This record gives sequence, structure tokens and C-alpha cells, in this order.
Amino acid sequence: CDWSSDVCSSDLGNNTSDITQTGGDNEANVEQNGLFGGFLPAPATNGQVTIIQDSPNGSVNGNFADVFQAGGAVVGDTTTITQTGEGNKSEVDQAGEDHLATITQTGEANEATVNQVGLNNEATIEQLPNGGVSKDNKATVNQADGSGPSEDNEATIQQLNGDENTAEIVSQSGDRNTAVILQQNAVLNTAKINQP
Repeated sequence: CDWSSDVCSSDLGNNTSDITQTGGDNEANVEQNGLFGGFLPAPATNGQVTIIQDSPNGSVNGNFADVFQAGGAVVGDTTTITQTGEGNKSEVDQAGEDHLATITQTGEANEATVNQVGLNNEATIEQLPNGGVSKDNKATVNQADGSGPSEDNEATIQQLNGDENTAEIVSQSGDRNTAVILQQNAVLNTAKINQP
């Protein structure tokens, strides 16, 4: 992680990162890693990341947000990303237990991805119209087991008032997982849920 341009946190947890960017073509990268010196003295807990990419004067385009929360016994991290405009991208990667990831994108041609490995994690992606129709958006949630169990996870994707959107819950492997895709007031949308 480049400490000069990104936000990086390590060691024992309880880290908080808040980023607000105004305008277009911005990039925000946050890494909260529970590992310190190659080992984890205690569980890393309760990391919080909030990224807002917006403009008070109208929509912004071409922003990118990337959040990584993992390493050791990571528990209870929360990530919230809000993007307004067109052509924005977000990705959240979380490993551990009891994590929460929420991505809200307003506009068109946006992409959102959440990857979670572990237990009791929750992912929510909302792709909404910006005063009209929201189209050509893509949302993907992957809650796979990786090298261990993946159970009691929840994944929700909402794509409202839009056309030609794609929603995919790639994999929920394990037991007692919940998956919901809601595509409302729209045509030519694609939805896929895989619970092997």
C-alpha cells in the first residue's frame, strides 16, 4: 500500500477511514489489515470505512473506490460507499466474520462488486436512478468459502427503475445463507443466484 496516496491501517483494529471526493475521475483506496509484523497479537475488530464520491453541483463520473479489510482474525468491519454519476466503480473485499458492506450508486453504467469470505457477513448493493432511468449497471456479490466455511451470510442487490442492468450473486457456498435480488420497474435486466 502506498502510504502517500492511499489510506492504510494496520495492527489491532478499531480503525476509521473517511474519504470525501468532489468532482470526477477520482480514486480512493483503503486497506485495513489486521496483520502486524507478520502476526496478529489479537483479533482486529470494528474497522470502519466511509467513502463518498459526489458533487454538490451535479453528477460526477469515472470515480473508483477500492476497500480491502482482511488479515488474521478480523471481525466486525463496516464499509459504506456512495457514488453519484456515470461510469463509477466500487469494490469491497472483506475476510473474517460479522462484516457489513454497503454500496449505493446513483446513475448509469456503474459497477459494484463485494467479495466476502467467512461467517455472518452482509452485503448490500443499491443501484438507483438519478432523476430518470438507471441503466447498464452491474452488481456482483461473491460470498464463497475460500479455504474455510462460509455460513449465515446475507446478500441483497436492488436495481430500481432501470433497464439492461445485471445482478449476480456468484456464489454462496455453505449453510443458512440468504440471497435477494430486486429489479423493479425495468426491462431487459438479468439476474442470477448461485447457491451450490
